[in-house]
Amino acid sequence: MNFARRKCRESHGRIRRGLMACGGLVLLLSVVLIPWTSASAASASVVYRGSAERRQIALTFDDNTSASRGVAVLRALQKNKVPATLFVIGTGVEAYPSINAEILKGMAAGLFEVGDHTRSHPVLTSLASASIAQQIGGGTDAFRRLTGARTVPSFRPPYGATDSRVASIAVSEGFRHLVLWDVDPRDWAGGSATSIADHVVGHAHNGAIVVMHLSAPNTAAAIPMIASRLRAKGYELVTVSTMLKGDRLFLDVSSGSEASAAIAEMVEGGYMNGYDRNYFGPSDTITRAQVAKVASLVGGIHTDPIDNLDAPTFADVRSTKDPQGAPLAYPFDFIEEAAAAGLVGKDARPGM
Repeated sequence: MNFARRKCRESHGRIRRGLMACGGLVLLLSVVLIPWTSASAASASVVYRGSAERRQIALTFDDNTSASRGVAVLRALQKNKVPATLFVIGTGVEAYPSINAEILKGMAAGLFEVGDHTRSHPVLTSLASASIAQQIGGGTDAFRRLTGARTVPSFRPPYGATDSRVASIAVSEGFRHLVLWDVDPRDWAGGSATSIADHVVGHAHNGAIVVMHLSAPNTAAAIPMIASRLRAKGYELVTVSTMLKGDRLFLDVSSGSEASAAIAEMVEGGYMNGYDRNYFGPSDTITRAQVAKVASLVGGIHTDPIDNLDAPTFADVRSTKDPQGAPLAYPFDFIEEAAAAGLVGKDARPGM
């Protein structure tokens, strides 16, 4: 009898208690494996501002329609370490790869998140419902397709033009928040960098959402002034998602449910984590290898020795090695341990 199987039999009760203590592995996996769809949500929230209780301000940027200006704004944000929410237009994503590349740099630094600003920036309230549905999501769809990067389920209607029909269709397209604003320096009109900064700082308040534009001529020069002056006043600059999350562990996990409790316990126990600091990603898929790893960790059956290297349980799961030639625990060993414990199995074929 191999070590993992013996350990499993000796600690079967502890395994079951461990799974129950972590909120229930089955419940957790039902959350992760069944994609979340916005149609199940009550409605999309129209957001103008965040909480008045938190000294936070969210800088947001629309209109990725000028390569040179857009890149300058994005570099200014990165240089001054300013988090920002960027609402992208699909046609701009396709036309200006240099902007996309700069956005990716900011995302890698943990500063930027990307939301949707439609396919081609029409006034949505003037369109037929079918056309609205074709427009909403066009920006984030293009960004994911061309960059492979994640986007967030936040949508900003062009010109701020929205109504109950637009909000309802946005929900059906997978967007949980329609993000508007309550501070607008009208940077697109060509005002000086100082006047833009003066407006933002002069209208600053807890929970403010500021709208600016990547295509505006003097916004890049205004960024250092805005950032330094707001920080001097004690404001924290955050993304919209961070602002909306509040005290929740993840923005896309509703508070007070059994699923949220299970996720919280798994995350706090170090067994799983969200894909960033704001989102758990319940619509993300999870592989069988990841299921096996979580089951082994939660059940307390994982050990350092790698079992069954010479006699793997599954013909389609072979061990892998690091650059020095040492065998890696993931995924092979976790799968072997979970199989020995009866937590994963195989079908009639020789594979997992």
